[in-house]
Amino acid sequence: MKIGFSEGGIRFEKPLSDLDKFVYEFMDVLKSAGVGYASK
Repeated sequence: MKIGFSEGGIRFEKPLSDLDKFVYEFMDVLKSAGVGYASK
């Protein structure tokens, strides 16, 4: 895993796990349905 720092915060670079991919897809579904959620 690679870690980087910037003005916007800390960035972790690693291959996406199946769970990571699921969460991103689920967030897209919520967004397309107009459902509010907390992110970043």
